[in-house]
Amino acid sequence: VKKIFQDDTIIEEEYQKRIGSHGTKLRPDLIVHVPVESSHSSSRTENNFVVFEFKRQANRDRAKEDFEKLNELFESLEYPLGIFININGCPNIFLNKYSGNFKNRIHEFCITQTNGKNNVLHAYFQNDKVIIENIK
Repeated sequence: VKKIFQDDTIIEEEYQKRIGSHGTKLRPDLIVHVPVESSHSSSRTENNFVVFEFKRQANRDRAKEDFEKLNELFESLEYPLGIFININGCPNIFLNKYSGNFKNRIHEFCITQTNGKNNVLHAYFQNDKVIIENIK
């Protein structure tokens, strides 16, 4: 089995952002990283892999707020990947409301179940254009 992350990587809810230590007070919903205490790294920007924001039936404004949070986490903690998941929000995709500088790092997933069937849309930027794929 090919490993995606190093052995000491953890997935956790983030509960402890402090402006002095982290450069932000935002608290993302979920992160994949190696805590600085475990890695003995000299920087909190190292060993950050993925940051997630979740919403249930997000509208345009709520999605935009989460995009702004993800953008700040790209800037302050250098996460290379940010994912916004909108549960029971399909077919609405709001990624075109992202106005940050990291279009190559952000993805949106919209997930809905109808009559026992899952519908998943994946949106991402390609050449500054939002691409939407239906994942089956």
